[in-house]
Amino acid sequence: MAEPDIEQSKELNMDFETIQEQITAVNRLKLDGKISPEEYNQRIDEIKSELNDIICNSGASLTTKKIVQERASTIFASLPKLSPLHTIVDPHRDGGTGKRSKTR
Repeated sequence: MAEPDIEQSKELNMDFETIQEQITAVNRLKLDGKISPEEYNQRIDEIKSELNDIICNSGASLTTKKIVQERASTIFASLPKLSPLHTIVDPHRDGGTGKRSKTR
């Protein structure tokens, strides 16, 4: 592998790690109830756009870009899109009343 390819690979890996951290942070906010479903969806869309920009602007070959885009679309397809009426059931909540269980 040529030296520029190694550097591109390192840069892409760092960019992907940043995207992964962003997804984790947004999911944590969602699970903690700190963002609305609309804001969650908006942030996920922003992360998708950022990832697409990273892929398009990378110096990777077209074949590699297509593989990465396919894998990325699989990751984002597994993330739930939340409607405003969607609620997440927290197993640590007491009987769905929205109050935390005292046994926790």
